[in-house]
Amino acid sequence: MKCGNCGEISEKWQYIRLMDSVALKGGRGSASMVQKCKLCARENSIEILSGTIKPYNAEDNEKFKTIVEFECRGLEPVDFQPQAGFAAEGVESGTVFNDINLQEKVNATGNLLSRGRHLTQEWRRSNRHPQSNNRRD
Repeated sequence: MKCGNCGEISEKWQYIRLMDSVALKGGRGSASMVQKCKLCARENSIEILSGTIKPYNAEDNEKFKTIVEFECRGLEPVDFQPQAGFAAEGVESGTVFNDINLQEKVNATGNLLSRGRHLTQEWRRSNRHPQSNNRRD
């Protein structure tokens, strides 16, 4: 995450989950994650907008698709590292595969091909939620 106030980028990975809720100072609501910048001491937050979560289907293969949106207040995501917990359903069989680890790439026969990042990502600012732009309160 990058601080929108001073530009400091976190040295460690910051993990956010939909089910997490942290109270904001002054009773201004809550967010999925609240973080105080080590450099400028500004309190920043990011909220996963649950209504924007979309599946990535077989017809989306090899295409960029928005799968989630965030309301960022002072924080800007700069990278993404998927963790375990993703699910998939077989197109032809309908078989459900739970707790998929997207850090491991497996071929059609189930053999592990590689570990590590194999996803391509793209970050875009959305005008759909104008309140989500970095604000200086």
